[in-house]
Amino acid sequence: ITVYASQAGKLDAFFDWNDDGDWDEPGEEVFDSLVLAAGANTLTVNVDPLVVAGNNITSRFRISPIGSPNLGSTGLAFSIGEVEDYTTIAVPPRDYGDAPASYGSASHTLVPSASFPILGPSVDVDTGDWHNGTDTSTMALDDDNEGFVPDDEAGVTWVAGDVRRGESFDIQVTVANATGRLNAWFDWNENGVFAGAEQVFTDVVLGVGTHTLTVNVPANARTVENPGAAGATYARFRIDTAGGLGATGLAPDGEVEDYKFLVNQAYDYGDAPDLPYETDLIGPVTLNPARHLLHVTPNLYLGAGVDSELDGQPSVIADGDDTDSVNPSANDLADDEDGVVFKDVLTRGLVSTIDVILPALSPGGILNAWIDFDASGTFDPAENLFGNQPVVAGTNTLTFLVPASATLVDSYARFRLSTAGSLTPAGTAADGEIEDYRVSIHDPISITGRKFEDRNLDGVRNPGEPYLAGWDIQLLDEDNNVLSTATTINVGPDPDTQHGIYTFTNVRPLTTYRVREVINASPLFNNWVATAPDFTGGSGLLLEIESNDTLATAQEIPQSTFQVGNQFNTQDSKVARHVTISGKGDGSVDHYELVVPQDNTRVVLDIDFGDQAGSPATSFDSYLELFTDTGNLITLNDDSLISDGAGGSTSGLDSFIDTTLDSGTYIIRVSDLINTTIATGKTYNLQVSLYDSPYELFQAPGANATGIDFGNRLRESDFGDAPNSYQTVVASNGPRHQITNLYLGSSVDSDLDGQPTAAADGDDVDAFFTAPDDVANDDDGVILAALIPGAAAHPVTVLASQTGGYLNAWIDFNKDGDFADAGEKIFTDVALVGGANNLTFPVPAAASGPTYARFRLSTQTGLGPGGFALDGEVEDYRVNVTAAQPLRFDFGPTGSPIESGYNLVSKATVYPGAGFGWSTGTVDDRDRGAPTDLTRDFGFSTDATFSANVSNGTYNVIATFGDNAFAHNNVGVFVEGNQVDTVSTTAGQFVTRTYVGVPVVDGKLDLRIAALPGGTTAVINALQIVPTVATY
Repeated sequence: ITVYASQAGKLDAFFDWNDDGDWDEPGEEVFDSLVLAAGANTLTVNVDPLVVAGNNITSRFRISPIGSPNLGSTGLAFSIGEVEDYTTIAVPPRDYGDAPASYGSASHTLVPSASFPILGPSVDVDTGDWHNGTDTSTMALDDDNEGFVPDDEAGVTWVAGDVRRGESFDIQVTVANATGRLNAWFDWNENGVFAGAEQVFTDVVLGVGTHTLTVNVPANARTVENPGAAGATYARFRIDTAGGLGATGLAPDGEVEDYKFLVNQAYDYGDAPDLPYETDLIGPVTLNPARHLLHVTPNLYLGAGVDSELDGQPSVIADGDDTDSVNPSANDLADDEDGVVFKDVLTRGLVSTIDVILPALSPGGILNAWIDFDASGTFDPAENLFGNQPVVAGTNTLTFLVPASATLVDSYARFRLSTAGSLTPAGTAADGEIEDYRVSIHDPISITGRKFEDRNLDGVRNPGEPYLAGWDIQLLDEDNNVLSTATTINVGPDPDTQHGIYTFTNVRPLTTYRVREVINASPLFNNWVATAPDFTGGSGLLLEIESNDTLATAQEIPQSTFQVGNQFNTQDSKVARHVTISGKGDGSVDHYELVVPQDNTRVVLDIDFGDQAGSPATSFDSYLELFTDTGNLITLNDDSLISDGAGGSTSGLDSFIDTTLDSGTYIIRVSDLINTTIATGKTYNLQVSLYDSPYELFQAPGANATGIDFGNRLRESDFGDAPNSYQTVVASNGPRHQITNLYLGSSVDSDLDGQPTAAADGDDVDAFFTAPDDVANDDDGVILAALIPGAAAHPVTVLASQTGGYLNAWIDFNKDGDFADAGEKIFTDVALVGGANNLTFPVPAAASGPTYARFRLSTQTGLGPGGFALDGEVEDYRVNVTAAQPLRFDFGPTGSPIESGYNLVSKATVYPGAGFGWSTGTVDDRDRGAPTDLTRDFGFSTDATFSANVSNGTYNVIATFGDNAFAHNNVGVFVEGNQVDTVSTTAGQFVTRTYVGVPVVDGKLDLRIAALPGGTTAVINALQIVPTVATY
């Protein structure tokens, strides 16, 4: 209020806030003897918060020289002065907008409660409509400069540069107190009015908190660059409880906030280094940057998409446009520089090929392009690759000559697409896109060399290690572009004095290269592994040694679950870092097709990387993808599961896809990024690259590097050793197993190839590897007695190192030199447990004489007598088919004389061991020295069982009991679980008893001796198990 005084004096003033006809209540005297100056005095009155809107508020003002206590609201003053009374109406508190007056008045009643929504943390009361158009900042701030809260317009924020014509940007709206409905308008055409079509949000329900909303900027919005544009425009945000608000008018609660903002043009800029490639608009020097106005000609861009930037994004590797974070909304693409593909390495004096890609709906345009061949920092006229080159939708394959004088350093390329063409390396284009690339220019690079079989894994060729001719070797740059290809050769009259050397010409110092070898397409194609060269003598080049491994052959997906863990398991301690897809078969890799036989088939695709099947998952960060024959990704449905390394669908597997597919042929790919293109098709090729660690390579003078040995060794595998007519060596596709923790018996060793011998013991006596690789006798996993013709259930004990393997086995019963005849496969995919597995099989009645057997253990099923297996072991045996013979056993200590024709059984002979022994009880033994080799020694126990493997049939069991020194009474004798006798002997007495017609049906005969009540210990000296007829 303003109080005018004729001269200096003291003011006493009163307001009847409760409208009760007096000024007696506390707080109704608002000024007490306030000193006034002569003239106008501007004073502030704090309105009682309990004032009722609509009431008449009566006020009284009294001025005098002395003031109170002589002056109250009533009574006679004892001095000069004056009294004046006034009446006004109380109005509710309101918040007003503060955009210019042309936008109309918007106001909200401020309810004295926290139950209504507001924008931002606070709101203040405005005493009038503040849309006076006098704003001096980039936002409407009059409401902030008036009232009790310094800045109550803080509920809506965005990045100023994000508002670009034809694009979208994100705003953050903060709501306090209570849930409300938001309405908002943007004056896109800058005409000073919020038109109906300019309402961007209508009754959007927002709860308490901060919300991110997206605003779409019209392609025809006026920008700061439009001729005649005011340079700024306004937005209005209104929130209340009920909603349904317009851009103007009074709302019963809530808040209004107005903002001033700029609309920018959307440009695509380059990202080559700024100076002097003219990339930045704003920098140390004001330049004329290369940029393209976006959203003018639909679909006129390079590659899959284009995004906008506020300025150039210069970077050393020309990827700033891909990695900029100026616009974090949907406008910003992770990689929009994808429209030019260099098909080969830029090599001085040679023609190079590129693919320029436009989207399928593109109208086509004109391409202008440059490469800074002399690395001068400018795109000179002579470096113009294409001047006004027409390009159309799809892939445009173009060629250009790399000058022989080009500088051998990293440089830059610029590609500009537009409708009009005739562009220079700098300046603004009316439409299209710009893409910059860093390029590397090389002299013609070559690789030549020789490989050798590195049998001892030392990385150096030693005498006796043969050369490997006919292998394709490649030198690649760090982007996997092939620089040179060669084929390995044999050398020299004295190859033992030569090395397996690769030679590199015109390689560049401090540059990363890769050496790749394509696995030779031989029967051992999936069994080779590269050995590390001896990288000694300095640094200069960095090489990564890479083997192109191959996968198993194509196979169908069953209608139930299909697991491909084994097919992808490298089993050689390497980790597959990436998988690439080639467009057509070139003979260097197998085609790996997944065939789904019928629609709506559930498939589970598991991959186990770099470890043994079933072991804990290794650290592997990659995606699994399914593709069609044309190379397009199949988008998985919502019910599908996908893992990028967190574990497979079952324990021990690293990645998996679990989904349903329709009939057709598919390809599995492992990659770092999942795309979303959808199409149909049937076939694709898969190439897997396995990387070792990087190694340093010495840089020799003259840009040539030599003296590096590159060897290969067969992955450690176990082979068979039956005669080669049984398909034993690799050339005959013999059986071979990669060595893992799954094997037969106590151990397994590796071989270079099958070791065929007449005794089937070549695997035991080969000397290709030294310890610990070579085991004196690793064929010890099968315990097999002489075969009995006509036996229907001949016993065999198979020892497995662990559970999880499957047994397949054959015996050549007709002795024709193969395992191919009917009835010769005795076991098919028999699941084994770790330890001893007691099995039986039938022997044909016509079988007779010596022959051969093959036993194969693997986690793979369906193995034949030959071929490759990812794990396990193969063991070949020479066996004999003969008429049934008695089994004879002499019991006594180790070292005691053994009766001729008998087998010693000591207390340490434990079943199943050699197929016989003590199977239960605690046993001891003694040797009395007399009277005979058979009776002088014995085994004894209070209760023990002796077991022996036999064919099922009927037997006579003959046992001898006695002790030359002591008596043994009440010895119970049990055969096959039945008590057949009670024997007592005096000192020096020996008793032999025969138990006839004992049937055996489980492939094992058990004889138990036990001290019965009143007895001492039970003894046994000798045992014979005699077949009564041919066993069955």
